[in-house]
Amino acid sequence: MQPPLKYFVAGLITLTVLIGIGITWLGPNLVGLAFLSEGSDEPYLVLDFNDGRPSYESMIATARQERAIESLASYSLAYVVEGHVADEWPGLGFLRFAEANSVVQFVTSSKYRDYKERQGDFSALKLGSHTLPRGALQNTLILWLIEEVSEQPHAMAAIQAALPVDVSVVWQGEVAPMETPDMEVGAHWQTGLLLGFNTYTDAMAYLRSAGTQTQRNVARSRARTLMLAVYRRKRG
Repeated sequence: MQPPLKYFVAGLITLTVLIGIGITWLGPNLVGLAFLSEGSDEPYLVLDFNDGRPSYESMIATARQERAIESLASYSLAYVVEGHVADEWPGLGFLRFAEANSVVQFVTSSKYRDYKERQGDFSALKLGSHTLPRGALQNTLILWLIEEVSEQPHAMAAIQAALPVDVSVVWQGEVAPMETPDMEVGAHWQTGLLLGFNTYTDAMAYLRSAGTQTQRNVARSRARTLMLAVYRRKRG
């Protein structure tokens, strides 16, 4: 066996073993960790849906000091406009990791695993994206998450085509589940769109407009699943 091939095979064996260990330690709900190889050394965004308990945010703050994690902002759910009961996560944090590999290091760290064990009833949904926000996150956010019917993003295209000119697109990108409470919740969304508003009133005006109602109807007809929710920035 030539040396390069030998090293390649050895690397594959090592990767397989590590994935097996990860599944054994952490369970199959860490469904996206094996798909971080592309761009693994590039910055990575995690949409961190959680139950909003203060102890979790304290744990994240401690982890920021120990690892290459930046908390961009934390939000509380105002309400889910479109979606299911399982989509009603009280908290949403935006975490920027210096590189995608750091996500693996965080969710497999003893600190994170110990926290989940101590809390007992804690669960989270983490969606990862190689696309970072375009700028600062405003006080009120409206988040669209889409599972398309086909490979073409028809539902997302319908939403984008009808956006008012004064609405700020804070982030848009493909998403992959990094951690889910079970294999049915959150593991199906493919793309997301985040709209920013300076005030809650502005966000409500967008949602109640005739154009947005049409957007929702068209997107609903073209998507397999759709989530649309409003979030307000936490103070402090």
